[in-house]
This record gives sequence, C-alpha cells and structure tokens, in this order.
Amino acid sequence: MLLTVSSTTGTYKINVKIHPDSQLTIVGNTNINKFNCGFDSKTLEEPIPVEFRRKGDNIYFKKAKLKLNTYLFDCGKKLINKDFQDLIKAETYPDIYLILKEVIPSTTDKNLVNAKVDFKIAGKTKEYTVPVTYDGKDDLSISGKLQLNIRDFDLENPKKLMGLIKVDDVITINFNLHIDTI
Repeated sequence: MLLTVSSTTGTYKINVKIHPDSQLTIVGNTNINKFNCGFDSKTLEEPIPVEFRRKGDNIYFKKAKLKLNTYLFDCGKKLINKDFQDLIKAETYPDIYLILKEVIPSTTDKNLVNAKVDFKIAGKTKEYTVPVTYDGKDDLSISGKLQLNIRDFDLENPKKLMGLIKVDDVITINFNLHIDTI
C-alpha cells in the first residue's frame, strides 16, 4: 500500500480508487439547528493518479488530487442543498479539491499520520495539517476530521429570515475513505 512503500528513493506512480462505501460529510451549525451534507462517494468511479516520493519517513506528493463535485453533496432537503451550494459558490466553482501534499508519520502511534492537504473551495486554496488514522489491512482506510473557517475561503455565512438564522463560520469535514491501489 501507499504508506508501506519501501524507503528507497525514487518517484512512484500508482492509481487509486475510492470505494463507494467511503464517507465524506460537511457538518455545520446555525444558531437554531445543525446541517449535515454527505458526498455521494459512489460517483468517484474514475481511478485517481497519484505520484509521490519518499524522503526519510515522510512521503511527498506531486500528484494526488481528489475532485468533489459540489452538486453531489446531499444535505437532506432541497432547500438546504441550495443554501449549501450558494454558500460555497457552486454555480461559479462547481468543484472542491483536496490535494494531498505530504504525509508525516506520528512518532507515538504507528497508525497515525499528519497529512498536509490543500483545500480549494470557491477558487481559494488553503493548506491544513490533518491528523489521519489509517489501517492498511486489505485496503487502505483513512479517517479523520478537520475544522475550517469558511471566511478563510472568502465565503459569507448565509443569514436566513432577515438575519434570524445564522450559519456558524466554522464547519467540520469528516472523512472515512476506503482506498485500493489498482
């Protein structure tokens, strides 16, 4: 698997596939309720090319991009879906990108890494370091969560009913991805 590649130097090129049972959700709060928008991972049918090199214990990625069509998030109700799409400017920027840049192993837990990931939302890119738990038994399973501020992407939190309902600036991205090399 990707995280168990030998420590020899060189560039590796592989293709990976995200299993349809993978989960990726965006969770947010308003002053009166909570919303949960799940991505339809069954639509991720195409192999994803990944290019990386190992240097010491770290893995550096040159090519590892996950493209998520914003219209494939389901928040449970059409009106909430529309509000979510308006929030992330889906009409102008129909895709969210997660670009893996580096994996740094934990010094305390062999199943934990810190992943440096660029998130590109509404045309703005911001780097985050995300603690990720992985299990490399039959396939590679990675899970974690990241809190981010929508204002980092120049997004305005929508206000509904003349400002009575307000969305919090901080949203949480939860993921549990099952990945196979092909």
